[in-house]
Amino acid sequence: MDVGVMLPIEGEVASRRAILESASAAEALGYHSVWVSDRMLKPVELPEGYPYSPTRARTAFRPERNWLDAIAVMGLVAGVTSRVKIGTHVLVLPYRNPIVLAQEAATLDALTDGRILLGIGVGWMEKEFAALGVPKRQRGDRTDEYISIMRELWSHPDGASFRGRYFEFADMILAARPCRPGGPPILIGGNSPAALARTARLGDGWAGVDLPPQEAALVVTRLRALHAEQGRSAEGQLISLKRRLTGPSATGAVVDSSPDEVMAELVRYQEAGVDLLVLDVMATPDQLAALNWIGRNVLPQLQSHPRDASRVNQPELAQTRDAERLMREHLSHIITSSVRTRLAQQSLAIRSRAASERPSAARETPSVPRPSTAGAVWASLARRSSPETAAAKQDPSRTAGQRAFLPEAPYCSMRRSSLDLSRSWCARFRRRLLLCFSACLCRIARLSRRVGGVPRALDCPSWS
Repeated sequence: MDVGVMLPIEGEVASRRAILESASAAEALGYHSVWVSDRMLKPVELPEGYPYSPTRARTAFRPERNWLDAIAVMGLVAGVTSRVKIGTHVLVLPYRNPIVLAQEAATLDALTDGRILLGIGVGWMEKEFAALGVPKRQRGDRTDEYISIMRELWSHPDGASFRGRYFEFADMILAARPCRPGGPPILIGGNSPAALARTARLGDGWAGVDLPPQEAALVVTRLRALHAEQGRSAEGQLISLKRRLTGPSATGAVVDSSPDEVMAELVRYQEAGVDLLVLDVMATPDQLAALNWIGRNVLPQLQSHPRDASRVNQPELAQTRDAERLMREHLSHIITSSVRTRLAQQSLAIRSRAASERPSAARETPSVPRPSTAGAVWASLARRSSPETAAAKQDPSRTAGQRAFLPEAPYCSMRRSSLDLSRSWCARFRRRLLLCFSACLCRIARLSRRVGGVPRALDCPSWS
């Protein structure tokens, strides 16, 4: 597993000197990559709807807190490094013009000899969307289309064409050409089900946030299943996760753990299937000291601890698999019970209505048997085509009431009534089955919180 680090582009320490010192230290100490976050506007008051830690929201959105531009900082870091990769964790894609961003990313990729990683997200702040003139409800559709536009421009240096809902162009060439054919890898950020589905559908990897190892393991398993559903291979996909480190300044510690404790935590992430752990040291009293402390005390141990793919199926993951099995069994039981109950109720209603529609005299005649609905249909068809029934129908000696009691009359009435009821019942049953399925998902979410096997992130209400 590789380890990256967030650069200090926000807060009181955000400065050219701090960024260059951190990037140079990461390059020298053997970190895999350096990362920047993204923000364009901040409300004066604390915003609602922050999808991660409330404590982090109170810190990040203080009005006096500085927040530098991600693309500009990447250009600065590219000029002072030659090995370490440079990425965004994450860039809010719907805020930007995809053609302009494709040009910027291609330029950075060319200047860094292919060291750019483009992590993108859909955003969450309603006020920021409104100020930028982008409807928040379109963020999912725009993200999908913008990814396709950038890939189209990067992959066709001789002329690209695209026609979508928001952009359209034909036979256009992007001015800058990326170092790598097809452009830099695109990592899909977010812990929601929509983000995981987008990763399997369009991404080159996943960029998660603040999940413990056992929950990260379940996400990795889910991503593999989603890739299989899309007919894509999960091999080569970069699974990255950002995790915060803290260090109480009152004790004078650089981070709030010993080297062995940090190493044990990193190993758990490695065994969970994480390829890249991005450490956020902004909460430590001295970010540069924390970066150096990890690089000298932890990274050498991690590098001598090679990843064993077989260790992914370890006891910690067994608990998550047991939770998944319990949820599948619970869902199957709920749906089966609901369907059986509903079928029994509808069958009883059909028989009751069919019986009530038959003539009263027919119901009082003991000589006429009452078979099942399916038997009535076939028996009625057989009697209807028989020559005896046809002759009896034409017999003038029979009164209208007597002809009504011929075997065909009650059964044909039952047949027509049953078919009409079946048609309307099918439509109602489909609607009610959907409602039943929604209720099942809610019960599964409650069960998962009791068994502790499903990450809270997968219960996110955002489906954009």
